[in-house]
Amino acid sequence: MPTPADEPLVKCSGTFTRPLNLGVALTLLVATAAHAGGPKYVAGVSYFDPAHLGQPVIWGGGLVRYFVDQGPLGDQISNAQAVAMVDAAAQVWNVVPTAAVTLTDAGQLAEDVNGSNVVPGPGLSVSGLSFAAPADVSPSSTSTPVAVIFDSDGAVIDALEGDGASEPTNCEFNSVLSWIDNFNSNATFAHGVIVLNGRCASTASLQTMMSYQLERAFGSILGLDFSQINDNALDQTATEPNATLAWPIMQPINLLCGPAGGTCILNPGTLHWDDIAALNRLYPVTSANLGSFPGKQLTAANTVSIQGTIKFRSGQGMQGVNVVARPIDSSGNPLYQYTVAFVSGSYFAGNHGNPVTGWTDNQGNRFDRFGSNAAAFQGYFDLSGTPLPPGVSSANFQVSFEAVNPLYTNAISVGPYVLGSPTPSGTLVTTQVFNLTPGSTQTLNLTAVHSASDPHNGPTPVAPIRTKRVVGLSDIDPGSAPEPAPANESKPLPLPPTGQWTGRLSQVGQSDWFTLPIRGNRIFTIVAQALDETGTPSARKAMPAIGVWQGTSPIQTAAAEYTPAQDGIATGETWLQYATDNNGILRLGIADQRGDGRPDYLYRGWVLYADSVSPARLPPSGGPIVIRGTGFRTGNTVLVGGIRAKIVSILPTEITAVVSAAANGVTGSQDVEVDDLPGFNAATIIPGGLSYDSGVGDALSIITAPSGQVPLNVPEPFTILAKGPDGSPAGDITVTYALASGSATLGCGLAVCSVTTSGDGRATMLVTAISASVAVVTASLTNGASFQTQFNAGPPPTIASLYPALYLAPGASVQWPVQAFVQSGGSPSANQSVTWKSVIGIVAPSTTITDASGIASATLAVGPFAEGQTATTTACLTGTSTCANFTVLCARPEFASLAAISGTSQSLVLGSIPAPIRLRLLDLNGNSIAGGTIIISQALWAWSPPCPRRGRCDKSPLLSTQSSTAVSALDGSISFSPLTLPGVATNLQGVAVTGDTANLNFTVEIHP
Repeated sequence: MPTPADEPLVKCSGTFTRPLNLGVALTLLVATAAHAGGPKYVAGVSYFDPAHLGQPVIWGGGLVRYFVDQGPLGDQISNAQAVAMVDAAAQVWNVVPTAAVTLTDAGQLAEDVNGSNVVPGPGLSVSGLSFAAPADVSPSSTSTPVAVIFDSDGAVIDALEGDGASEPTNCEFNSVLSWIDNFNSNATFAHGVIVLNGRCASTASLQTMMSYQLERAFGSILGLDFSQINDNALDQTATEPNATLAWPIMQPINLLCGPAGGTCILNPGTLHWDDIAALNRLYPVTSANLGSFPGKQLTAANTVSIQGTIKFRSGQGMQGVNVVARPIDSSGNPLYQYTVAFVSGSYFAGNHGNPVTGWTDNQGNRFDRFGSNAAAFQGYFDLSGTPLPPGVSSANFQVSFEAVNPLYTNAISVGPYVLGSPTPSGTLVTTQVFNLTPGSTQTLNLTAVHSASDPHNGPTPVAPIRTKRVVGLSDIDPGSAPEPAPANESKPLPLPPTGQWTGRLSQVGQSDWFTLPIRGNRIFTIVAQALDETGTPSARKAMPAIGVWQGTSPIQTAAAEYTPAQDGIATGETWLQYATDNNGILRLGIADQRGDGRPDYLYRGWVLYADSVSPARLPPSGGPIVIRGTGFRTGNTVLVGGIRAKIVSILPTEITAVVSAAANGVTGSQDVEVDDLPGFNAATIIPGGLSYDSGVGDALSIITAPSGQVPLNVPEPFTILAKGPDGSPAGDITVTYALASGSATLGCGLAVCSVTTSGDGRATMLVTAISASVAVVTASLTNGASFQTQFNAGPPPTIASLYPALYLAPGASVQWPVQAFVQSGGSPSANQSVTWKSVIGIVAPSTTITDASGIASATLAVGPFAEGQTATTTACLTGTSTCANFTVLCARPEFASLAAISGTSQSLVLGSIPAPIRLRLLDLNGNSIAGGTIIISQALWAWSPPCPRRGRCDKSPLLSTQSSTAVSALDGSISFSPLTLPGVATNLQGVAVTGDTANLNFTVEIHP
């Protein structure tokens, strides 16, 4: 094989053999390595000896012996007739005068191979076809290098491929099967098989088709690839006269025949110009081997050669272009019947493997065992061995360039790209080569005009979106920003905050890598959409495959999950949906499935991921929610429990929506789903992400409750704390208090009462014991979580304190309204005088009178106290020692905490008014602290998208700051208005601080 010239670009208007059952077989149905108009197999970097890297794989010396079956071929053809058919097909290749090849009938196999003695092999070949028995047709039987089997009744094919594989309705595909199942490491074939289907030889028409397919089978056994010649000749009969005459035996599909058989191409019993040229290149007659082929002619001296390289503007070779040469007549018209072709880069690897889908095929063979890795071959084409038209001594040639038909993939691939050839980039102008005579060579080095050129590699994040409209996949300019250096698997880049980016896989073996922080129990979608160099989606450029790894997984290990290229529904889309188990970091990898890389391999990446929902609970009436994540875009829809929510606004990292009221009977946890349908079939789901009322995992804990013997007829608080699965307060859910047994009175006056928890998860119901029998009162959530308390009434007190304790911040002074309840004989006593006592730190009125309900009210002036100090005052029936106590306890600031009640995380559309922010100050035991001073610091920034969970925030100007203080009320709460600027989109970042260490952050986003 000639070596490609390494010339400046010009713009153009000792042999060691070792057999191995690699099994890179070809059938008419299964993929193989292929190189159009030339070699099907080229020695690669693995398995073959390095000295033969880049050489076509051929039969050593060009002498090929085949052995024929002993049985008949169906009911119509005897063994002798079948052998004659095989010999005739072989002779077609033997008669080429400039090709050093001879196919020889070396006799019979040792048996009649049939369903009774055939044993399928282990599937070592790419096709999965091989024999374990009989021995002389197995891959290791190199003494019978080519076995030709007459499958009389289809049983052999059915044994190999499954019942029904031999059906005569498929004769255009299964009439003849062939494959190579053994190679020598010196780039020579060791063994091959041809199987003739006797069920496809029942008529003369089918026999005609079988003869043609047998010729193709011998071409494949010799190592020739399929070739694309005058592909549209049937549609261009007027403008391309005689084009069908050039269709080669090695045409990738049967153009004119069908299930009934017939003539598949014109003159099927004769090799056509491209077949001859391709055979000449593989098996040239040279002065060294001429003695072995008497009567034949030196190839180079009797043919012409047009070779060269096609390159991008960047200088990289452009692989996969079908280079077409035609002689032209004296009037300058192409002679289509003498067309030859060769796909550029056919000596270069068309599938290198990749870190996403792997480096080996299903049989464990490395993809890079075929094709050179030398850059000089990447765009090289070789049209040597081309005969001149009959009767001429010289000719001018037209050289043109075209894309390989996208239908030619896998089993019928044309060129080095078995999985599909990309369209050429830029423009390659048809040119002419003049005065070629036998033995002459012309070299063309071509740069495609306007082809892609990429001095940068790696992903380009999409710029932050600062308007309500979100840039969609079709809006991104792939050349809008310089591209950073590419990441690699050991040093991945953080995923862009918007979840969208453009990338370019410019170099062979290049892949892009990102990290994404995720939460457990999430489902999300990754999309990579291939683009052409203009940014238009394309299924004929890159083939991005997507893989996902745990962030802790060692590099160069198999992906936890991956998807092959172009499995989506949009043009050029690759789609992977992934479900997370735990919180952590994921590693995302994107690579061309062929391991290829070119300047025109752009793609658009997108991760649609919903991370959190706020609030996590809604009342049955529904309400607004904010979904935070990445990759949101205009056109997304939101479903809660399968019901569509009304979207208020969409940003790349945030969606604001209004959830409708729950349907009758619907309660508890609901899935929250963001969809991009049907465009990309993308979705992200937070299972159970939002609940109507209480959800799965919500639970109750006790703060205070009546227990054991309690005073008769004295109301006591039954206070609970509702918590979510993560221990956070569960606000705005329903707590149902119910008298389960015994006698007691609930504060609502009914046997069953409902209370909605405050934002910090608290709910309280007054409970009164009215009988000496044991009463059971339960507090429960709609999800079934419950807590119960048991109590009974003891002797009725003459006077009792209601809410007898106050928890006060150190140094604070407050006015404390209190109540004393007076009874007589177990009934409220009106118009009774109650005397109040002042003590150090508590100033009380002298006397008050009970009302009709037996309650005496007073306001105590309390404080200040030092931390840890307590004081108790009394309320006594005047003139008696019967008293009730009221105690003040001064909290310790080192144990104080702040809890959110409402408004601490808001996301609003510009023009909306944010709600007040409400907090509660608590002591170590969860008691509300009165009189505490909370320092509130607020910083108002110009709006930008929320900061990513990892990486830097976008820089925005600071618009305003504010520092203020607030004092907690008797229930420990404070309320204040967030800082805003009317008519301006802002991000408010704030913090409330109190005590020694207590602090709570809050945010209010007002976005466009």
